[in-house]
Amino acid sequence: MNMADWWLNPPLVLSALLAVGYGSLFHLWQGRTYRDLIVYVMAAVIGFGLGQGIGMLLNSDWFRIGQVRIIEATLMAWFVLLISKAKPDSPS
Repeated sequence: MNMADWWLNPPLVLSALLAVGYGSLFHLWQGRTYRDLIVYVMAAVIGFGLGQGIGMLLNSDWFRIGQVRIIEATLMAWFVLLISKAKPDSPS
């Protein structure tokens, strides 16, 4: 597999689009600054990846689109987003 095939991998593209979408939606709901946007998108990507890994370990087939385990990845992404929001604010 060459580098172009890796970047155009459909499961990777779908996962990235969903995770960035979740992070952006969370920012629209709870965010205030551009820093929050970056943190939420990164948290969603990490959570989506963790959820995908958990779904692979459990070998679940609840709702999949190709190789992407949508339910587990979505739940974990939102869980990590909620945890990232619960962080204490830095003192002013």
